[in-house]
Amino acid sequence: MPIETSSSSSSSSEPISNTKEIYQVIAGKEGDDLIFFTYEQDQGFQGSDENQELSFSFRTVNNGFFNYQEIVNQKKSEESVSTSNCYVPEGDDVNIKSDPVFYVDLIVKNSGVKDISVRAQEERYKDNEVKYSYLIPKFEWDKGLMTGPASGDEGYTPLEGSEGSFWAGTLGSKLHKVEYNSEIASSSYSRDEGAIVRSIVNNPGGNEIYITTKEKIKKYNSSQYLNDEDSPILFFTEENSKDNQYSIISLYKENLFSVLPELGLLQELDPSSFDNIGEASGFDAPFKVVFSDHHNSIFIAGTNILWKYDGEIAPVYSISGYEIADFDISKNGEICISFNTQGEGLIRIIDRNFFRILFEKKIKNGKAAFCKFSQNNFFHALAEIDIGGDQFIARNFLYNTTNGKTQVVNSPNILFEPDPPPDESPATGAIEITYPNGGEEVQVGSEVKLTWKSNKSIADKVEIELYRGGESLLVISPETSNTGSYYWNVPETLPDSDDYKLKIQWLAAEVNEDNEDLSGNFSILETLTPKEEGDYFLSAGIDYDKINNHSIVVLKSGLIGIVEFEDFSFKGWIDSEVKNITTISIKNQNFKPINEVSKVRIFVGSSEHLSNKWDSGIISTDLSCIYYGGGDNLLPGETYYVNIQVFSEENGWSRLQTKKFIMPMF
Repeated sequence: MPIETSSSSSSSSEPISNTKEIYQVIAGKEGDDLIFFTYEQDQGFQGSDENQELSFSFRTVNNGFFNYQEIVNQKKSEESVSTSNCYVPEGDDVNIKSDPVFYVDLIVKNSGVKDISVRAQEERYKDNEVKYSYLIPKFEWDKGLMTGPASGDEGYTPLEGSEGSFWAGTLGSKLHKVEYNSEIASSSYSRDEGAIVRSIVNNPGGNEIYITTKEKIKKYNSSQYLNDEDSPILFFTEENSKDNQYSIISLYKENLFSVLPELGLLQELDPSSFDNIGEASGFDAPFKVVFSDHHNSIFIAGTNILWKYDGEIAPVYSISGYEIADFDISKNGEICISFNTQGEGLIRIIDRNFFRILFEKKIKNGKAAFCKFSQNNFFHALAEIDIGGDQFIARNFLYNTTNGKTQVVNSPNILFEPDPPPDESPATGAIEITYPNGGEEVQVGSEVKLTWKSNKSIADKVEIELYRGGESLLVISPETSNTGSYYWNVPETLPDSDDYKLKIQWLAAEVNEDNEDLSGNFSILETLTPKEEGDYFLSAGIDYDKINNHSIVVLKSGLIGIVEFEDFSFKGWIDSEVKNITTISIKNQNFKPINEVSKVRIFVGSSEHLSNKWDSGIISTDLSCIYYGGGDNLLPGETYYVNIQVFSEENGWSRLQTKKFIMPMF
């Protein structure tokens, strides 16, 4: 049967012209070598054996994939031996037959696949009759470790002498990569996310970084390498984005959890598509989720209750009169919880059965801020302490979960603009607005926590309205639970003014003035009034750097402190000049050289990440391409997916990459 193909020389992948060209046909395999037959178009097949003839029938066809050229039939061959530049799979399962077999390399046109070509295989028997022909993909990869489409980001400016880094989101809608050492810090890379960055979560075992803004949930892939000049480069690419009202709270293996506090809802998302794959409701304003391996359960923190969820919802811990600020769980199941009440905080570590108190510290003249379990088996609990004279310190409690010992590490003093003390007096009416209630400034585009007190049930509903100049301007929420707080995304279209008011009404059976409250005048502005000199001390987060065996304390003002576990010392404060930080997360990434690939695994399937057509297994090779080893099981015109991972001795295995291709027609 005829083969409809375009032939190419071994040195060019361009369409064949009408000038004299030399063509190669692979005629068999001997060890690591392939046997080629070569000929020139205008000279015929010049063979060493004049009686040896090969029959080829080509015709000109243009089908969108290939440019075919007419080749003269009945040419004689000249045999030569050449080392293959591609790996040819071996074994009983690859279905590449010899004795003899002929291959012609082809170039795919408009197939949607970069760096992948296709060859045709013609199998012949002793009677020189063609049994059948089919196309075989040839997959190529970069010899450098990075085999994906990502390129170094031009916006990356590394900090010379950097010892560590973290990702930070801001009120100004920016995502920053902040690099630091014990003396200096700066933003080495930033991108505009279009809205306030609410949370950042990274995959400790991979390159994935997830963020939420007030509008979207996004997945990025981040990695860092040293180029040939030993200069650091950053690869940062967006892999998925989806409109979403939730906040990412936790990533555990393949489980991505998010919450919607206003609805008391916990949701599990597919980490690739962000599709909802499960949810549970009934939590009190959930704001953090941690999966415990020891308990094989999800733990959720609400306003003042720690919940456990294993298919059933159960409250497991609370302290009357205290609100939960943060919590975390150790590998052995111990739990660290930060509580706050009027004028003081409390840090408590309890055993895995929620019964015995292992550590407790009351925070006078301050508040408990964060709890973090580190991979060095320490709990790091942060407290903000007012030492008088507008001076504050960060007090770090380092609890060793293996022996129960605690170290206390204080930061240097810092000038502090404290939050006004909360009004903890009991409510005397149905609604009493506590924030904003007069004189405050609120920025357009920001997320504001509206708060109120009520002597009615939290199961009741309230309506929230915005007034300006004594007239109702918009309904913020027509109906929400009477929990005492509501997160409001301030519309960017609101004009600057100092005569805004908030109205909250308890939705009782009868409407009367006793069921509602109207705040004092407050301002909504595009740009807030600058603060006086001095940094305001509000911690944005803490996280552990396993490479350097230290934790960082990051303030919303952009100051960074370093807590060293080696000698239990504090270094800082270091100004990163990144302001209004909302959330942080350390993504440990060593700068690795891009070096030679020594192993590869490729598998092909009818859908992404499926290997139902062929799996090469792990192949050791210094080549940069491989022929498909699944035989003729790929149908012309059908869509398939090739997946590749490459390995280098220095860097280990790369992330899995997938490309789609359409099998061309004969």
